[in-house]
Amino acid sequence: MNNKGQTLVVFVIILPIILFVLALVIDLGLFSIEKRKVDNNTKDVLKYYVDNIDEDNIDTKVNNLLNSNLSNINITLDKENMKLTVEKKYDGIFDILYDSKISITYTYKNNKIIKG
Repeated sequence: MNNKGQTLVVFVIILPIILFVLALVIDLGLFSIEKRKVDNNTKDVLKYYVDNIDEDNIDTKVNNLLNSNLSNINITLDKENMKLTVEKKYDGIFDILYDSKISITYTYKNNKIIKG
């Protein structure tokens, strides 16, 4: 008996599933990279903000720094609590399957930068 036709049919049925899982893994990896990029930039800009809080137009400088490194973000700067929140919508291929909104908040308290 010749099983070549059966193997081809099984391969054709399984190939789309393998490609879907591969694309999902790549998309989640790119989402993770983008989240880390937002996280690092938010922390760095808050450090800059704390070090240079007495400068003129510090809010504008903070916005410019974040917008130069990240695109399509919403920035919330709370001077009273020394809190910086950056939100970004990630546009991935499978963003319907997972929460694709990146929201990072850092607070400066007791000479430490605290996430959350």
